[in-house]
Amino acid sequence: MSYLSRSFIFSILVLLIASCASTKTVNSLQQSKDDGKIQVAILQMNDVYEISGVDGGKVGGLARVAHFYKELKQKYPQSMMVLAGDFLNPSLIGTMRYEGDRIRGRQMVEVLNSINLDVVAFGNHEFDVPEVDLQKRINESNFDWLATNLAQICGNKEYPFYKEFEGKKHFLPESKVYKFTDSDGTTLNLGMFSATINSNPVDYVHYLNPDSCASVEIMELKPQSDVLIGLTHLTITEDLDLAKKHPEVALIMGGHEHDHNYQKVGKTIVAKADANAKSVYVHILSFDHSNKTTTLESDLVYMDEKIGLDVEATKVIQKWNSILDSEIKKVFPEPYEIVFHAAQALDGKEITTRHKPSNMGILFAQSVKNASKNNAQIGLINSGSIRIDDELQGDILALDIFRALPFGGAIYDVKMKGSLLLGIMRYSEKSKGLGAYLQYTGLEKKEDNWMIDGQPIDPEKHYMIAMTDFLLRGLDIPFLNEQNEGILAIYKPNAEDVADNRLDVRRAIIEYLKTL
Repeated sequence: MSYLSRSFIFSILVLLIASCASTKTVNSLQQSKDDGKIQVAILQMNDVYEISGVDGGKVGGLARVAHFYKELKQKYPQSMMVLAGDFLNPSLIGTMRYEGDRIRGRQMVEVLNSINLDVVAFGNHEFDVPEVDLQKRINESNFDWLATNLAQICGNKEYPFYKEFEGKKHFLPESKVYKFTDSDGTTLNLGMFSATINSNPVDYVHYLNPDSCASVEIMELKPQSDVLIGLTHLTITEDLDLAKKHPEVALIMGGHEHDHNYQKVGKTIVAKADANAKSVYVHILSFDHSNKTTTLESDLVYMDEKIGLDVEATKVIQKWNSILDSEIKKVFPEPYEIVFHAAQALDGKEITTRHKPSNMGILFAQSVKNASKNNAQIGLINSGSIRIDDELQGDILALDIFRALPFGGAIYDVKMKGSLLLGIMRYSEKSKGLGAYLQYTGLEKKEDNWMIDGQPIDPEKHYMIAMTDFLLRGLDIPFLNEQNEGILAIYKPNAEDVADNRLDVRRAIIEYLKTL
């Protein structure tokens, strides 16, 4: 073969190779071309007070959430995890001390950091925590906080809440645009706002009107966002009203109520999961740039024993649980002992206990009365001491009683005049919605009369009342204190008698439950 022939064949081969390479490049470019469509998965939690599972560890728990979220991200790389308020308080661990300070939500922030939470809304229970401790928790967090209708009061001035790092204060956003880009280059600007209910005001927080503040943020987010969503901590009625006023909002992920709820107002979805991560909502948001349409598919996923436990999150949770166990065992040696089986759920939700007698509150009052050493006729416990804000059902552990009453306290027998007892119960009735509202046993209200053993309370007669020591401090009921003339005698437990269950109301309840 001549040199020219060989040269010609070589030229043809070069052209063929170049042509193949060009074809591959074109195909590659076609495959990576922005198709204008994108999907984002959002995992929603709300009202999470426990880092571990509840109901004996069978459901909930942030280690399950972390495991599930990692699997979700494999299927939907563009994803985020949100929490719609109430997570720093109440919790039993939060009342304990660690490294010289009350924990007060530190355990929760550390676990949420470990599972890569993206953003939270403030819940009303975040403000149960003292201002200095709330600031510590904000500073420790790796996630965003949205503060749409909240301001921090300092003296006679108001400022936005802030996160401090690297020696500087960074104001928390009132709303934020989250940007997503998928593998073919399609983008999504997701505008998010929040709103928080004013249900337990404190002196360092100014709650602005949630509806008007959300409306302002929605207007500001519109030009920057492809899709608008809310992360709120309001009542379901308020969430539905917000959805009705703003049909341009595709999704409102709410908290505050503890039972799952899913409703549509026009095209807007309002969703709430079960408290303590017993369930989570997964929202698959699809957006098409060509026609600017948004579609949503939402699934309620139960975090039960079918869901695995994330190893990394479990390590952090175990650290805090070991701290909790060591503290509880100082009061009760077997915190994981089953002490009662509740066939019917014991209702410890604040919406119940602070407005009317609940089966949990009555049971606790009966336990207080049962512990009396002086034949008490009545048992009283203030609703504010019941901090679980949840239900207990099935096998009840000793630990669950500590969760329900994290602050403990002793039980006193108090001999008092009927006139004082009447005043206490009337004050309780006026305190509906507050922690001063009393759960009771041994009393019955008929119309406007308070009755004992079928007889109206006699203002001149003397009665023996079993109650927690907290009630005698005058913090909930100002005139109920040891100096009141209506108190004739106080019988306190002997601090040296370690077998006396009256030394801790939780021990008294646990021992009473064992007898049922």
